[in-house]
Amino acid sequence: LSAFHHVKMFKSDLQGKSDTAFYASSDSTIRLYINPIVWTQGSQLSADTINLQMKDKKMNNMELYPNAFVVNIEKEDSVHYNQMAGKKMRGFFKDDKLESLYVSGNAETIYFSRDSGKVANMQRSLSSRIRVNFKDSKVTTLLFMDKPEHRYGPLGKFSEEDKLLKGFIWKPNER
Repeated sequence: LSAFHHVKMFKSDLQGKSDTAFYASSDSTIRLYINPIVWTQGSQLSADTINLQMKDKKMNNMELYPNAFVVNIEKEDSVHYNQMAGKKMRGFFKDDKLESLYVSGNAETIYFSRDSGKVANMQRSLSSRIRVNFKDSKVTTLLFMDKPEHRYGPLGKFSEEDKLLKGFIWKPNER
């Protein structure tokens, strides 16, 4: 299957759009090219190319490269964006839910934490590789490999530019 110009796809727990899409039944992979964006579990994923592979009619894994980027926003907050970026990302699904994500090549994260219900602190991290584990659509583990650098502190300590990673895009209206 080949689709061109303003491609949109919809599944109850996964939506996506791109300019061009190909599906090959030989490897059950959907390939999205030219400004692809995928939304799943409260996150927006983007890259130059996104491959979504299925197994037994369920999501099995995904690959985002180059310029892979994930943005996540909490329901109660529309100002602070948790972000992750890298040259390449590889995600694995279990029961159609993202279970783990591997980020490689200049892997960066920005994460906002709460104190008494309000966003109060921010952590900005850089590492060559990051592994993220999920449970019930929530991050359970972040593992930074190979000499990570962290900056952590109250929001006031960071400039507005520090709160966004290079390449940040947020397009919830296109979902």
